[in-house]
Amino acid sequence: MCVFKRVGIKELEQIGLKWSVLSTASWDSMYESLVEYAEFKKNDGDWDGNVPANYKTEDDPPKSLGRWVNRQRSAYAKDKLKEEFVEKLEIIGLKWTVLYTNEKAVPHAVLQPVPQQD
Repeated sequence: MCVFKRVGIKELEQIGLKWSVLSTASWDSMYESLVEYAEFKKNDGDWDGNVPANYKTEDDPPKSLGRWVNRQRSAYAKDKLKEEFVEKLEIIGLKWTVLYTNEKAVPHAVLQPVPQQD
């Protein structure tokens, strides 16, 4: 007999059972956090379509927004991200690939070829 048939989910949660080791948040909740981050960066004139990989929100508990964005990019690269999610992320200006330099992350879309000097 399954333990869930004998003990309700609420009772398990009341005694401290965690359903996941990592904090789980719905896609929409993480997306809203990304929108807030992008708006904040846009207001500062600093939105480049990227979120640092280690960036966490100030929520309690904090959400690992940078890791979530990287997972979205990975799913997109594998063609496993729902089209509706792709559209939402593109509307706010998320860049799908990022080139890293010593100074900061630079989206591929803003890179320009450097003319050769003769």
